[in-house]
Amino acid sequence: MSARLFVNSNDTYTGEINRITYTFTRLADNHSVTYVDGGSDTSLTEFYDNYISLIHGNPNGVRINADSAMPNDDSMKYYTLTADVLFKSGVTRSATANIIVSDDASPIVMSSQSVMFNALNAAWTTQYGSAIGRNNFFKVDLVSMTGTIDFSSAGANLTNLLTANGSFLFNYLINLTGLNMDGCTAITNAYNNITQIDFSKMTKLANLSIQNCTGLTGNIDLTMCPDIAQVDASGTTVNVLVPSAPVLTKYELGVPTEISLNSPTVLTPA
Repeated sequence: MSARLFVNSNDTYTGEINRITYTFTRLADNHSVTYVDGGSDTSLTEFYDNYISLIHGNPNGVRINADSAMPNDDSMKYYTLTADVLFKSGVTRSATANIIVSDDASPIVMSSQSVMFNALNAAWTTQYGSAIGRNNFFKVDLVSMTGTIDFSSAGANLTNLLTANGSFLFNYLINLTGLNMDGCTAITNAYNNITQIDFSKMTKLANLSIQNCTGLTGNIDLTMCPDIAQVDASGTTVNVLVPSAPVLTKYELGVPTEISLNSPTVLTPA
């Protein structure tokens, strides 16, 4: 599989381009290579990697080829491609694409899981401007999602968070910043003996609302979420655990049995 990535005008800029410098970076170790497209300095540096290779885009840009050996479910590889555009006027502009490489043949959420699928599709539409356009969400789709997913309209119809491959949804929403599960009364901490309320991989989460999620009990552990800023667990009995020196601006609980805040840096008594 291969794809050609290049800068294409969106009719916002009418100036003549002098050159474009593409920088491809492997995030695991920040190893980067560059390709200068245009001008007198045109070169493509060799990129040593087990999963992808780079060649000239022909006629422009960079072509990325994926090797047959792909990383497994727990070792997805992340890259960025940044294009720095220099116009002949001296004006510069930049654009960045995020690239994920993985063995991604199995669906994670299927359209038959309509309650979960519809909420994900609504968030996908908000983020990308149109619906996903197919009947499955795959691993790379979910990992790429940012912003907020809102399950509140599902209410008691959202009975679990299990995925088509037997895992749980939060395992894949690692770049999500917001989650609203208000009124999802059927959701419990575990389902079929699988822990489904586990935020340990959602390290970008900043806002969590679980109002009236009466099926949840005990501790909701957000200690692996350093950016958590707003928590609303009113109408529940859960204890919400947060990191030390949290950046909380809102911390609203229902009837907890324990509250522990270690040096909150922003939270006020109000």
